[in-house]
Amino acid sequence: MIGFIELESDGHIDCAYVHPDFQQQGGGEFLLTYLIEHANSLRLPLLYVEASLIAKPLFIKCGFKVIKQHTVIRNNQPFIQFLMQKKMI
Repeated sequence: MIGFIELESDGHIDCAYVHPDFQQQGGGEFLLTYLIEHANSLRLPLLYVEASLIAKPLFIKCGFKVIKQHTVIRNNQPFIQFLMQKKMI
């Protein structure tokens, strides 16, 4: 398995992961494009995600816009996240 992506019924992309050995080879774009097509078939009006700094360029490439930036703390470590969305209709 090179990666996975999860779509919730409200349009939230909960998880998007590509194994490090397969990053920068189009796998993430393939998964996200498939998810967008599936969301279109479900007639979801909006997709949204909390993207990491590393994932942000992929989502931008696929038409997502940054809504806001925030920092979350995990195990006492700060991580920058970007709330991003893509209007589907």
